[in-house]
Amino acid sequence: MANLSKNAELSFTLNNQSIDYPLNARDVQILATFDNEATQANITTESFEFTLEEAEKIRQYIIDGMNSGAGIFEGMPFDITTYNQSNQYLAFKGYLDLSDGFIDTETNVLCNIKKSNGLNSLDEKISALTFGYLESIGVISSSEYIDTKYIVYNKVELIEILIANIVLFLLIKETVQAIKDTAAAVATVVGLLTASFPPGLGAFIYAVAIAIIQSVYTTLLVIAIIDMMEKLINSLMPPLVPTKALKIRASMEKIAIKLGYVFISPIPELDTYVYLPSNPSTDEGLTSGLPQSSDYGYRVNDFFKLLQDLFNGRYAIVGNELHFRKESDPFFEQQSTWIAPDVKNDRVAYNTNEFQANRIIAFQTDLMDNWTINNFTGTNYEVITDANVVNNVEAKYLKGLDFVNIPLALGNRKNELTDLENILSSVASFADGLINTFGGSSDLEGQIEGKIGYLKVSQNDYSLPKLLTLVGDKLPANHRALLSAKYLYENYHISKSFVQNNYYGQKYVYNDIEIPFGFEDFLQLINNSYFTTSDGYSAKAIKIEWNILKDKAVLSYWIRKPYTTNLKETFIEP
Repeated sequence: MANLSKNAELSFTLNNQSIDYPLNARDVQILATFDNEATQANITTESFEFTLEEAEKIRQYIIDGMNSGAGIFEGMPFDITTYNQSNQYLAFKGYLDLSDGFIDTETNVLCNIKKSNGLNSLDEKISALTFGYLESIGVISSSEYIDTKYIVYNKVELIEILIANIVLFLLIKETVQAIKDTAAAVATVVGLLTASFPPGLGAFIYAVAIAIIQSVYTTLLVIAIIDMMEKLINSLMPPLVPTKALKIRASMEKIAIKLGYVFISPIPELDTYVYLPSNPSTDEGLTSGLPQSSDYGYRVNDFFKLLQDLFNGRYAIVGNELHFRKESDPFFEQQSTWIAPDVKNDRVAYNTNEFQANRIIAFQTDLMDNWTINNFTGTNYEVITDANVVNNVEAKYLKGLDFVNIPLALGNRKNELTDLENILSSVASFADGLINTFGGSSDLEGQIEGKIGYLKVSQNDYSLPKLLTLVGDKLPANHRALLSAKYLYENYHISKSFVQNNYYGQKYVYNDIEIPFGFEDFLQLINNSYFTTSDGYSAKAIKIEWNILKDKAVLSYWIRKPYTTNLKETFIEP
C-alpha cells in the first residue's frame, strides 16, 4: 500500500494547463465498481465543480465545437497529481466527460471524470460501432471472411427413392438391351460376310445398314441416358453452395486496432470458430461474412458480449493491450500487485446469492432450418445442483437459475450418404463408366461423395446466424465434440460450479470494510481488481469507495474458500 502522508496535496491540470482546486475537490469520493466479475473498474464519481476562469475554459471548449473544435462529445484532458515534500505521483489521467452529467449554472459548471483507457470507456466506444460501419470505413474487409460451402438438403421422401430406383433400373435395362441388339446386328453382319459373299449380297448390305443404324441408335441412346442421369443427380442431389463466414479472432484484432489496442487472447477456439450470418436469399450463398443488420452480433458490443457468454470471458486493458481471457485464467491473479492493509475484519458473509441450482447453456434452434431441431444434441446442456443430505425438505434453500442464452444456432454436418444418395451414387458410377468408355472424363460419383463434411441446411434462407467450427472449409467429423453447450461448460463455465475443482465457486464475502487508502493504492486496484489480503489469500474487489483527501476507502471483496461440501451435481444433455 502507498505510504502517502495525510498532508499530501493535489494539483490539477485542465487541457494541459494548471488550474486551481475545483470547489468540491476536498470532499469528492470516487466509486469503483467491478461489474459482472470484471477485473478492471468502471469508475463513477461525484461531479467536480469548476468556477471562474476554469468554468470559462470549459464553456469555451464546448463553444469551439461550433467552430472546427472538438466540442462536447470529446473529453477534455484532465489530470490529478498528488505530492508532498519528497515526491509526486500522477494519480489520475483522464478526461472531463462533458457529454454525461454536465451542468452549467451560469456561475459554475459541474463535470464527471473518466479515466483514460478504462473498461468503461471501452464499453462506450464499442456501443457506437456496428459491423456495417466498420466495413464502410475499411476496418473489416474480405480478409476477415472465410470461404466455405453448404448444401440445401431436406429429408428424402420415399417416392423420390422409388423414382431413382426405377430410373436406374430402366436406364440399365435399356442400355444393356441396346448394346445387346447392337452386338447381335454386328454378329449378323460378320456371319453374312463369311457365309454369303458374294452370294446373298443384298442380305449382307441390309444387315450392314441395320448394324449401322443400331450402332448410331445405341450411341444416341447412351448420350441421352448420360444427360438424363446428370439431370436426375442434379435434381435429387442439390449442388454445394459457396458462402462466406466471419473469422472471429481476425475480426477482434481489427476492431482492437480501430480502438487503439492490440488484441491478445489465449482462447484457441477463436481461431477455429466462425460466425456464419443468416441468409435472406432463397437461391444463393452469402457474398460477405458480415452479420446481417438483424443478426445478434451486428452491433459490436453485442459481438463482445457474445464472446463473453460463450467462453465465460473477461476483458482487461493492460497498457495498449486488450486482453480477452476466461474468468478463471491465472493471468488476472498473476497481474495483481496490491496488498490490502492489515485491518480487523469480523464481518463475513457467503456468496450464496451466486449459487444457482440450475445452470443451462443454450444455443437456439432455427424454424427455417430443420436440421437444428432434428439434430438437437449439443444445443443445450444443463447442470442441476442438489444436496447430498436432506434432513428437512421444507427447509432446503437450493434455488436459482443461471441461463446462458447464445442467440445463434449450431451448424450441422453432412456425415454420410443417405439411401437415395447411395442409389444416385450407383447411377453416377454407371454414368461415369459410360462416359469414360466413350472417351469422356466424368466423376459424378466423386461429386456426390465430396459433399460429405460440409454444412447442411434444410432451406437456403435460414433465419438465424450460426456458430461453426471449421477445418479448412469443412466441419470436422467430431465438430460437436469441439463446439457444443456441453463443451463450453466443461472448458469455460465450470468455474461457476459450487462443487467441481475443490468447490471453486464458493467464496467468503467481506462488505464495507474501512481501510487506509491512498492514490497509489487506487491506481493499482483499478487496473486489476485482484489483490492479496494481509494474511495471504488471493482476493477480488467488488467495489471500493475512496475519499481522495482523507486517505481512506470503504472496500468490499471476496476470497475463494469452501463453506459446504453437502452438494452434488447432475448433468443433462438432451
